[in-house]
Amino acid sequence: MTAENIGVGVHYLSIPEHPYYQQTFGWQPENYPKAMAIGRQTVSLPLSAKLTNEDVNDVIFAVKNLLK
Repeated sequence: MTAENIGVGVHYLSIPEHPYYQQTFGWQPENYPKAMAIGRQTVSLPLSAKLTNEDVNDVIFAVKNLLK
């Protein structure tokens, strides 16, 4: 996506990785490998009211190309 000039990022931790749940409930992330994998594989795509239709189409095109 970066090669297509589309900014993406991994922004969300799985629930077991949040300190609150670790401290409050004693959850250990390694006990939830599927949640950790999903959290690390989920990316945030550009989302803004300022995106033009062309910008949106560029993101769609880049995602489709990546998934081929």
